[in-house]
Amino acid sequence: DKEKYKNILGRPRPENKIFSHASQISFIKDSRVKIDTGLTDMAEMMRQSQLVVHVTLPATNFLECIYVDHPVIGVLDNDQPTGIVKPYYDFFLAKGVMHDSFNSLVEHLNTIDVQTWWAGIISDPVYKQFKNEFARQVQSV
Repeated sequence: DKEKYKNILGRPRPENKIFSHASQISFIKDSRVKIDTGLTDMAEMMRQSQLVVHVTLPATNFLECIYVDHPVIGVLDNDQPTGIVKPYYDFFLAKGVMHDSFNSLVEHLNTIDVQTWWAGIISDPVYKQFKNEFARQVQSV
């Protein structure tokens, strides 16, 4: 929805911390999309973003978003999940956090208010259980 999402930041996955990786996503030709080099601090980018969208999950940044309850969504690319994570994947797929395709993700984004949707996600006991299982703070020794 061009009215709903007027500013989009595309960030390629960096292969190193020296050279720009913007060419990886230079095929994106939309005036709303600003292409990052992939070298910008991810935590800073998250702080400035209303929502983080992942083209493929699982991803480390997905868990970082969960850790701080930051809205996140993505396309699940794991056809052999372990028994431990499968029920959570099912939950995230049912709630629209994870999707089977990018088209499904876009359709979902166009039908929700991000803040209202995410508030419902983070208040759900299954989300809290996932967060405790996979993204809780580690106690120091």
